[in-house]
Formats: sequence, C-alpha cells, structure tokens
Amino acid sequence: MKKVVLIYDDRRMPGKQIRSITGDRSFGETILKRVKLSERIKGAALKNKDACDFIELADNDSFAKLNEDLIKRGYAENTAFFYMYSSFAINGERGFSFLLQKAAYAREVFCAKCRDAVAAVIFPDLKTLISYEERLDGGNVNAEQIDQDVFCDLSDQGNFRAYITGGFDARFFNALDGDEYTVTKRSPKREKLKSEYKFYELLPDDMKQWFVMPYDFREDDKGASYTMERIHTTDIAIRYVHGAVSEEELEDILGKLFYFLDHRKTKKTDEKTAQSVAEEAYVNKVKS
Repeated sequence: MKKVVLIYDDRRMPGKQIRSITGDRSFGETILKRVKLSERIKGAALKNKDACDFIELADNDSFAKLNEDLIKRGYAENTAFFYMYSSFAINGERGFSFLLQKAAYAREVFCAKCRDAVAAVIFPDLKTLISYEERLDGGNVNAEQIDQDVFCDLSDQGNFRAYITGGFDARFFNALDGDEYTVTKRSPKREKLKSEYKFYELLPDDMKQWFVMPYDFREDDKGASYTMERIHTTDIAIRYVHGAVSEEELEDILGKLFYFLDHRKTKKTDEKTAQSVAEEAYVNKVKS
C-alpha cells in the first residue's frame, strides 16, 4: 500500500461576486470560524493514516516547481497523489477520508467531479502526475470517474454563500437546523424559548423592522421550538475579517446603526435602577 500526498491547488481566484464577500483572497485563504479553508482541508487530510504530506500551490511558480519539489521530498517511489482544486470544499470528512484511502490503492488515474467540473484527481505515481501537468493546469482531466458526493463547488456564488453561512452556531442548550428558506431553533428550555418567541410581539411597531419575525412555536416533552425566515445575506463579521467592507459601506452600516440607536424609545429613570438593569443584562445574564 502506498502513502498519499495531497496537493492543494490554490491558484484559482474567486469571481467578482464572491470577492465582494471575501476581498482579494484565494479560495484557500477564505476564513470560516477563524480557520482558513486550506487549513481545514489539511487538517481533514492528515487525520487519515494513509496521508503523509500536504503541499499547497499558492502561485504559478510553485506549480512549475512541483515536480522538482516532490522529488526533493523523496516522493518518487511508492507514493500516490491526491490533487485537489481549492475552488471546492468537502461536504464531510468521512467521505473525504474514504477517497484518500482509495488513492492509497490506486493503479490508474481517477477523477472526482462535482457536476461537470473536476474537483480532484488521483494519480498512482509521480510519473503519471507529471504526464498530466498541462491538463492539471487547466482542470481539463479525462479519467475514470469516482462515484462520490464529497465536494461542493465554491465557485458558484450560491454554494459559496451557503457554505460560508451554513455552519449555524448555537450555544450548548440550543439546536439550530434549517433548509434553503427557514431556520428552526430548538431548546429543552421551554420558558426561555417561549419568551424569545413572544418578544417580537412586545416590540413597538417601529422597532419590528430590525427583527426577523418568528412563527410556528411548538412544545413537546423534549422542549420547544420556533421557526424563522432564513435570510441569505453574509454576516457582516465574515466580510469584515476578510477585509471586504469598504469605507463607504462601513459609513452606510454605521449610519443605520446610529439611526437604530436614535429611534429607540427612551425612559427616564434614576441611576440606581439603571445600574441594576445594566448589572442584570451584562453580568448576571452572562453568568447564567
């Protein structure tokens, strides 16, 4: 059985629409939950006992020197190669691991496609990899296809947006799931979820524009749930950490923020009461 080297080709830049989310970054440099996509792929690959190395091609110069680099690293013998394009993400580590295991036993060239686009190519040895160099550069590889559903094409804006926003974060007592159109929140804490659900109706009418309306509240012996519309807008935090928010857009965002602050209802109170409310909201709630 051979060892497997994963070659990650990160030379393709996203299209203009995706760069409006990520800024001037490659697919591999895209950050999801504080981790670059390339690091996620590397981590998933090196968990596999058959994978022995991860090589990232960041530019055309590193691609041109790939063969020389592989020989210097001692991969001329008893090594298979898994060549993956960074414009694809993996849907799950289990299926990805299976493909790497398959590569360790490969005797011919295989390709994994996502629809009609080549996501990855398996090579049984260095000599075969070198013979495909020109075709790899253009992603034009014809080989026996592997039946799989491991990859997601990130060059499609809809796929990219779903991928970058699809990993719903929830605290330990909540569970979030959804589809293309809705998000459902569940929790064993019935009263807490019920108060969240009723909060919208307690809002002054002129404040409701800032909130998503919940509906379909349900209770059972396991807890409670409600559903909301799923809005396909990239979190401003994601775009901000990628440096994709321009000065003009930030002005617009801050304008809306201050508009919101200026139009909230105000209530006169004494200092002691105000301090007590602040203590409850910013200290006790965090502790609980």
